[in-house]
Amino acid sequence: MVSLTIKKLSDEIMARLRDRAARDRRSLNMEVIHLLELALAASDEGAQRASEAQQQADAWSRLAGRWVSEQTAEQDARDLFDARSAGRDVDL
Repeated sequence: MVSLTIKKLSDEIMARLRDRAARDRRSLNMEVIHLLELALAASDEGAQRASEAQQQADAWSRLAGRWVSEQTAEQDARDLFDARSAGRDVDL
């Protein structure tokens, strides 16, 4: 395994890390590793969501202007709305 030295860490961040490590019952080193893992996973997840959103936007762009109908846009929208299923019952 490799080691990492963090320079110029503020006293405030160091105190927060120590408090969090104590609260989570981890060593300072393990807490930093844990936080880095969480941050990297969140970053990867965000990048995946952004990629999926872009793919969806690209698909809609490819479809834009291809809808052919003799009805008005309002009537098409109303027909689509009326054709929706009721969905499933939810007990609130």
